[in-house]
Amino acid sequence: IFSNHIGVVKFYLAQKRESIKWFIKANDIAKERDMTKLEAFCSNNVGALYTELKVYDSAEVYLHAALDAFDRSGNTNSQAYLVSYRILATNYESMGEIEKSSDMYSKMVNIAEANKDTGALANIYSMLAMQEARLGLRESAFEHAETGLKDYMRDTANLQSVASANE
Repeated sequence: IFSNHIGVVKFYLAQKRESIKWFIKANDIAKERDMTKLEAFCSNNVGALYTELKVYDSAEVYLHAALDAFDRSGNTNSQAYLVSYRILATNYESMGEIEKSSDMYSKMVNIAEANKDTGALANIYSMLAMQEARLGLRESAFEHAETGLKDYMRDTANLQSVASANE
């Protein structure tokens, strides 16, 4: 846990490569001690940083490891689980693997629907709409943006979502 915290501090000090080293160290310790939830978070952190640094192959490995650890820990209804999928979708889009990226968004939708999480659904459709807009897919981008807005409107747990959706 302390190694992970050092990684977080290094991240906020803009020492990303040093941060990765600490997250990997924490990840290795978490694996040794069967701390699956911590392993998932550390793998996710490494994958996110590698995505940011454009080291896409390594990012993919760690993000899949994060998803595997979340699955093993039974922590598949958490926001962090969806974040791993989102980062993996971003990673695939950056690699030009749009089909794989879209597949990640589909999985995210299925998970959010299964959890009846309208806030997550709204965010997912929003991100998918932005991806499609970047790809010039205006019609489907508009449809997904509309779906996201409807989900924001249904998200009674977070009324601020409606204001955010309209920006």
